[in-house]
Amino acid sequence: MQRPSTPVLFFAAICLTALLGSLAWLALREPASTSHTLSHSQATPDAATTTPETVGFNAHIRPILSDKCFSCHGFDSTTREEKLRLDTAEGAYAALESDPKKFAIVPGKPEESVVLQRILTTNPDVIMPPPDHHKPLSEGDKKLITRWIKQGAIYQEHWAFDVIAKPAPPETGARHPIDNFIRENLKPHGRA
Repeated sequence: MQRPSTPVLFFAAICLTALLGSLAWLALREPASTSHTLSHSQATPDAATTTPETVGFNAHIRPILSDKCFSCHGFDSTTREEKLRLDTAEGAYAALESDPKKFAIVPGKPEESVVLQRILTTNPDVIMPPPDHHKPLSEGDKKLITRWIKQGAIYQEHWAFDVIAKPAPPETGARHPIDNFIRENLKPHGRA
């Protein structure tokens, strides 16, 4: 039997190293119970465990609405239902066509917001998103939306249109400023 050449051995060593590195990464990442699909849950952790003090539209709410609501209540007028837009403040704050005395979202008043009433109900005939949509909101999503409405339901322009600002690094005691940002983001997950 002929001995493998040096390039073949080198390639095998690289593949083995990559495999071991992948296994180590899998062992160190979040528990297996978390979702493996790319969704808003990776951008916003389940609010049942970590609800941020201030809920931001772009950081927390837009990903939820985009995934669960915009297909029926977004910018596309051909697929929009009930003429309700949740992608703009004007659409969300406007009176409902079906009942002009009610509003989809009433900033600061979750109990008066029809959207929240429809999200929190257990009645399958009126719950949003509808069961046949197959994209139910998690309890964490519901808590984030409730807190956002309580905090004034402030809409933000899409992040791509925001002016870029250089934030001051938080003080966490790390030597490098980037490490301060990383530690700050790990705190809500109990990993700092």
